[in-house]
Amino acid sequence: MMVETAQGSYEPLEETLVQQFRLCQSLHNITRDERLALTKNDVSALARLAEQKETLLDRLSQVEERRRVTVQDVAHKAGLNLETPTIIDIIRILPPQQASRVANLREGILAISQEIRDLTGGNTALIKLGLERIDALQSFLLDLYRPTVTYQRPGAVNQSSLPELSLDVDHSL
Repeated sequence: MMVETAQGSYEPLEETLVQQFRLCQSLHNITRDERLALTKNDVSALARLAEQKETLLDRLSQVEERRRVTVQDVAHKAGLNLETPTIIDIIRILPPQQASRVANLREGILAISQEIRDLTGGNTALIKLGLERIDALQSFLLDLYRPTVTYQRPGAVNQSSLPELSLDVDHSL
């Protein structure tokens, strides 16, 4: 079922998908840069990238909301009586050339989103490893300077600082 009214409102959907794809590309680049900063232990770069990522995620959220509204609008104009229409539903009613462009954009967004998830998983593992190293180093340093807690009479020599006494008997006599 191809509806003429869907064709006229299709362009805003394609424009929104192009914006979403470009934002996903930018997010992919930032996530890749995060990986480099994590491997180099570059805290200042990580802070800068976190700010950029936060701004980008806000913009991406706005574009995703606009896409959702646009999909609903196209579905409504096309006469689709669906509670939550999807891009797939819209693709089915578009002419082949337009449907192909929208499908390609959708597939590109899904592919780059998967790459972002994979990179993020690796970055999370690097962060956890770094935190484990920090915890181990902190424990080691604290153990170096932590006094032993034992009772000794005032003026007594600390036994832990004396060399270990060996009571081996020479049986060769």
